[in-house]
Amino acid sequence: MKKLSSLILCIVAVFNLTAQDQTINGKLTVTKQIKWGSTGAIINTDQGASVELRGNGVPYFDFSNDPTTDYDMRLILRNDNLLSFEGGDVKMSNKLSTGQSISWGNTGAIINTDQGASIELRGNGVPYFDFSNDPTTDYDMRLILRNDNLLSFEGGDVKMSNKLSTGQSISWGNTGAIINTDQGASIELRGNGVPYFDFSNDPTTDYDMRLILRDNNTLGVSGGNLAIDGTTKTKEVIVKPNVWSDFVFESDYILPSLEEVERHIKTNGHLKNIPSEKEVFKKGISIGEMNAKLLQKVEELTLYTIQQEKEIKRLKSIEERLDQLEKLIESKK
Repeated sequence: MKKLSSLILCIVAVFNLTAQDQTINGKLTVTKQIKWGSTGAIINTDQGASVELRGNGVPYFDFSNDPTTDYDMRLILRNDNLLSFEGGDVKMSNKLSTGQSISWGNTGAIINTDQGASIELRGNGVPYFDFSNDPTTDYDMRLILRNDNLLSFEGGDVKMSNKLSTGQSISWGNTGAIINTDQGASIELRGNGVPYFDFSNDPTTDYDMRLILRDNNTLGVSGGNLAIDGTTKTKEVIVKPNVWSDFVFESDYILPSLEEVERHIKTNGHLKNIPSEKEVFKKGISIGEMNAKLLQKVEELTLYTIQQEKEIKRLKSIEERLDQLEKLIESKK
């Protein structure tokens, strides 16, 4: 009789479990599968802490912060065997590892890798990366592969904290401008217009100094002074000074006497209007100005030479007359 009563109580307990919700305050241990619903859904495990979610329909997990909402986010295995998230974003607090490509969107876009840490970005459209400091902005800067197979940046500047290496030319702008090299550390600057380098200490100034290749194939420097702390080798130097020394040949020019020149040399140790050795070592010289000063001395020397030539001719004339006079006196004896 006691055995029959115990059996009846067990049957009643089983009926109660199937008809009502149950709360388990401790752990629930199931040595086989857990089945529920009418679709043959089961949770199974074959090893370790693995979980196998199976059923006749599409298996998914639903997450919601509101008990009245169907779901805020769903983890679902679609019919195409793609495990996807719906209804929200996925945030990783650690790395995401995948053995194959990462696919997203509806354009066949994938991220793939074939070796090392390489990344292959593919899709039916134009692939790009967008960067923005404002979540309401489409992008502040875009790295995009254009249809002409040019990888370019849009919307901002690129700052390199280390060197930029490229095996071919660097192209920019819309004038066909390129920087190219054919050997060593050489640089070839080319473009449809006039090539130049601009230098400025003020970011608001167009340039303080410009190195430019002019239309007459002359490389010029404009807007500043060029200082070379070393030797300059050139076949020819053309200087355009502001003054020249032909005023020496003007009729109103007062030519210093040689006595004045001698006194100035003895007093100062250099020619008048010519910088001293001390001044040259301290300040250097202006080629155009110095050539003009040297020409002045050459022209003065030319005038001295002309004067001396006239004096020599005059003395020769006197000497000839004296000779004639001596011969006349000799003949009268």
